Amino acid sequence: MTRTPAHRSPAATLLRPRARLAPGLTLALSLSLAAALPVTLAPRPAPAHELSKAELKEIKKVMKTWAKALGVKCGFCHNIRNFKEWTAHREVAHAMKSVFLGKLKHPEAGKPMVCGTCHLGDLKPDPAALSKIGHSKLKALAPAFKAAAGKAKHAKAQAELKEIAEHLEALK
Repeated sequence: MTRTPAHRSPAATLLRPRARLAPGLTLALSLSLAAALPVTLAPRPAPAHELSKAELKEIKKVMKTWAKALGVKCGFCHNIRNFKEWTAHREVAHAMKSVFLGKLKHPEAGKPMVCGTCHLGDLKPDPAALSKIGHSKLKALAPAFKAAAGKAKHAKAQAELKEIAEHLEALK
């Protein structure tokens, strides 16, 4: 991965010399700036239990599959500095998983649905894929999305889940 300025900490950006200075002067300026900057590290939340390497490997495998099915990268749903933090997109993804996965069967394969059943590598579900599942089946899931919207902590997640519910209710 190539490091870009967006990945640098503010301190690293400040400490990086912009012009050629004498090595001793650069070091003196760097040390004086570093001493002046406050150090505030947020404490990491303690996990309920430590995940085994096998559990982490399995979770990463599933997450990569979901990201590919939606055509996004990990940072779309996760705060990549703290994967345990719940973001608005993560709330929506959790609601989608809770409502769809395991509840409906794939129309052609008879297996449980997965993200890629409808999304086909894009954030917006494919209308033809939705038609194959059956609009009446999808329409019946609208109340579950309304309930998920009521439980969501982020206003953006609430709005998106309500929009999904309205879209499902409007299916004919």
